Amino acid sequence: MAKFSVVIPVYNVEKYLSYCLDSVRAQTYADLEIICVDDGSTDRSAHIAWMHAALDPRIRVVSKENGGVSSAKNAGIRAATGDYILCVDADDALQPQACERLVRAFEENDADVVTFGAHCVPWCDGYPWLVDCLSPRDVVYDGFDWKLLLEEKSRPFAWRTATTRAFLEQHGISYNETLPLGEDQAFHFEIYPLSKKTVLISDKLYDYRVVREGSAMRVLFDDLAGRMDKHLDIVEAIFSAWEKRALIDLGPARLVDWSLDFLFLDIQALAPEDRKRVLARLKDLYERGFSRYDGIADGLPEAVARVYRRIMDGSADELARLDVWRYVACRMGKKAYVKSLVLRPVNKAKDALRRRIGPSRKTVEGWLEGEKERARCDKRLSDSLEKLLLDALDDACEAPSSATAG
Repeated sequence: MAKFSVVIPVYNVEKYLSYCLDSVRAQTYADLEIICVDDGSTDRSAHIAWMHAALDPRIRVVSKENGGVSSAKNAGIRAATGDYILCVDADDALQPQACERLVRAFEENDADVVTFGAHCVPWCDGYPWLVDCLSPRDVVYDGFDWKLLLEEKSRPFAWRTATTRAFLEQHGISYNETLPLGEDQAFHFEIYPLSKKTVLISDKLYDYRVVREGSAMRVLFDDLAGRMDKHLDIVEAIFSAWEKRALIDLGPARLVDWSLDFLFLDIQALAPEDRKRVLARLKDLYERGFSRYDGIADGLPEAVARVYRRIMDGSADELARLDVWRYVACRMGKKAYVKSLVLRPVNKAKDALRRRIGPSRKTVEGWLEGEKERARCDKRLSDSLEKLLLDALDDACEAPSSATAG
């Protein structure tokens, strides 16, 4: 039987870790190792991991100085001995059959990479884009296809992608430790082009906690300028990795198109000085990454090509509003864009009416159900910690008895 390794990076997640470990320990797949990497936690996270390890011999705890989530994942992968590897965030959870289902997908398809679906937890914190993103279709790709990166619901969350250990070792793949955020994007952009066979499955095998107190993404959410700098770091890391692996020939125009889709509308929302600075850095990335390629603009949709040319000639910060509208229409599709324009005044009127008369009974009932679900989720977390303490106490009480009996 093939061994499955679950790597859990751990940093100051004492509220969530026990529940996560309960879900991994409850897997239906027998040959399992669980590697908790304590990344220099300053709360009780390490103690919780060690208590679980004392109760379950499948758990190993790796302790290291704080180096960030990518550093912790890499340490866990280096310590792993399984044939298949999945990194699970410590505030999330696995469905009981997750590892068993993934092993079947690997073995039935001789795959290097398997990406799967997930539930939002609590469900009330999910939103349409996220729910859709976490709902891939069932499909198998032999070799690389740009659809994997640009069309399928296959990224950006690396916790929903498992790989074979042999694949990671063969290509020397690891998480980029220079990225404090966005390492998942960079990881997917590196593994999909290298995978000889990639499988997407629609099974929702993972419970993703949408909002966590103190998470880096939550802290950065309202800092648009800071977020744009981090997003540029992601783009730079991906361009650099593709350059080192000689992958850019797969489609330089496609990379430019993706990067503009990822960055441009947020760039437009920046203050003028921040916008000018970010556009200058993006121009530099394009010049360094694609200077030897001719005709990149010719491989882009016209509205996107117009933006790209303005970035390259240094005038994108003075882009006409009409050009921005054309760009948005290109991304959304003309019909969807026109529909949004037509409905905009109607939606504004509806919002004004709601503010005047207050929320409907149905809306209030929805809020109440959401709060109840959040409370249930919090109770599951506290119940898990309580059970861990009781189990640890029972184990400690039994040890002397066993020794005496011997």
